[in-house]
Amino acid sequence: MARDPWLSQGASGVQDLAFRRLYSRLCLWGSLQMAVLLAIFWLSVFKPWNRIRKSLASKWNNI
Repeated sequence: MARDPWLSQGASGVQDLAFRRLYSRLCLWGSLQMAVLLAIFWLSVFKPWNRIRKSLASKWNNI
């Protein structure tokens, strides 16, 4: 069984599994936070809601 280099060699199987679970959860949480921050940054920089509002207003005016 190939082991990851960042895991300690003396860890037992149970500790290994718990550490992997914690590590994957931390990675998932970190990627989720990054996605939220990127979405906030994108919305604050490009402000797409002005374009959406204008397109909706033009559609309502055409009716």
